[in-house]
Amino acid sequence: MSISKRTWTTPAGEVRTAWAVRYRDADKKYRLKTFKRLQDARAWEAETKVELRKGAHRPFSTSPTSFNAAS
Repeated sequence: MSISKRTWTTPAGEVRTAWAVRYRDADKKYRLKTFKRLQDARAWEAETKVELRKGAHRPFSTSPTSFNAAS
């Protein structure tokens, strides 16, 4: 897992930033989750490490309760 700061410029010229947590899920697929604050990214990273170790982590995009346009 890694946390990095992402910075970009909007078409209006406004500079924006976010914190991104990159990790591999249980199926070894790369995932990315972004946060407004570094503190939130670190907390989520710690929680997710424990879930991955237990085998209980499920990415939001694969959750049965998330909206999936294909179904």
